[in-house]
Amino acid sequence: MPISAIGGVQPQTTYLSAVAHTPGADHDRVANGTEAGRFRPQESEAGNKDREYSEEQLAQIQELKARDQAVRQHEAAHQAAGGALAGSASFSYERGPDGQLYAIGGEVSIDMSTVSGNPQATIDKMRTVRAAATAPSDPSSQDRAIAAQAMAMMIKAQQELLQETSKPQESSGPTDYARQQGIAAYQLQA
Repeated sequence: MPISAIGGVQPQTTYLSAVAHTPGADHDRVANGTEAGRFRPQESEAGNKDREYSEEQLAQIQELKARDQAVRQHEAAHQAAGGALAGSASFSYERGPDGQLYAIGGEVSIDMSTVSGNPQATIDKMRTVRAAATAPSDPSSQDRAIAAQAMAMMIKAQQELLQETSKPQESSGPTDYARQQGIAAYQLQA
């Protein structure tokens, strides 16, 4: 179950989702299988070896195969771009008329926690999260939302980093403090 932001608490883990559409299927007829508008697959499970499929069933199998391939590629793209921040993919399946299970949806968990006390590390981490969310050629609406959330977290961390660099550091005396104030004033003018 995805963890969402509740009451201003940043999520630790969220999920990148799989494609939400069914790609166009190529309805190739199987050689040696034409019998009065019915097709027999060349290879299948032992229990379904002699089963014949209608054109509609064969079309459904082809669509499920195409969807399965697209979903697996989509999730693999998330995992590859997410690296150590990405978890393993989990899939939801549909059983086809041939008895096989086909992936029709999926998700990859990704760590979106901030790095406490280190805004630069948070920025770097959110860049990876954003890249993972937009890695597939067809990011889902949930993927785009996660990319936007990572961007917002990056901006917040950049503001924290800017505040850190513009704050005067602890000094050993009044001369160091005055020098730091002069540097901070120069940085603001530049």
